[in-house]
Amino acid sequence: MNKHYEDKIKLFTALAGSLSVFSANTAEAQTIVVRDINPDTAVTAAHPEYDLDIDNDGNVDFSIIQRSSTNYYGVTRTFFYFNGTGHIGYNIPSAGMSNTHTFVSQNGNDWYVAKLNVGDTTTFTSEYNDNLYTRLFEVSGTPPALTDDYAWTSGTTDKYVGVQFTIGNEVHFGWVQLSVAADYSSVTVKKVAYESSPRALMKAGATVSANAVASVTIDDHANNADASDIRVTITKAADESNITNYRAYVVPLAKISHATLDSLQNMATGNYQDIAKTGNNITTMLSSTLKDIYGNAIVEGT
Repeated sequence: MNKHYEDKIKLFTALAGSLSVFSANTAEAQTIVVRDINPDTAVTAAHPEYDLDIDNDGNVDFSIIQRSSTNYYGVTRTFFYFNGTGHIGYNIPSAGMSNTHTFVSQNGNDWYVAKLNVGDTTTFTSEYNDNLYTRLFEVSGTPPALTDDYAWTSGTTDKYVGVQFTIGNEVHFGWVQLSVAADYSSVTVKKVAYESSPRALMKAGATVSANAVASVTIDDHANNADASDIRVTITKAADESNITNYRAYVVPLAKISHATLDSLQNMATGNYQDIAKTGNNITTMLSSTLKDIYGNAIVEGT
């Protein structure tokens, strides 16, 4: 491959599905801010509303609300809502499915709050809405039973709601840890957390940001006229305990300013390469089938 090719690209590495994007030889530190709700606070019929200030700035970002109503026939329906001025991670109706999560719906107009497990990403922006009174669940009857296939079921313990909100003019992602009583009588709020860096990748339950690689270098090492010409050397992060693997992207230099965290985090498979951590520094060649972030083949002279 033309030796000037490496001057026409820039390699980005990221923690796959995790917290940061790094340009070559640059580390960008991030911090997860975690706040324990002490004591744990239960939203119940007696205490039907709890306000959440995710970043503790004195402004309410979200509220968890309980409401009940009884119809003419004496049947009581109880709702638990996740409501707020920010955006909530939700389940969209199956008719509008746009990603690989499992969605349920009572009808084509309902949104339900998604339940995240530890390690699930909180940053799929297509799954966020700002509808007021988005339901965690609804129950009816005696004993109470779900009125639909909601994710937040009886006895759910220490699961997460993904949230998106603003600090100033910047978008931040975070999570709220909740549990549901076995009899659906309460939802208990336990912890909240958010990434201090705007638009930074985050995982549900994460309390420590992943460290950046110490450095990344690339060189044109072969002459195959494709991405396998490019050798990548990674000086590993000092602490890899919160790193799943590294991820490499190839970006045309002329469009380097267009490569944002938002665009990279949802990149199509084939337009990036995951590089497994080994516990040591890594030297590897990129795959011959790797494409740039726009889906274009990486060929000599491009």
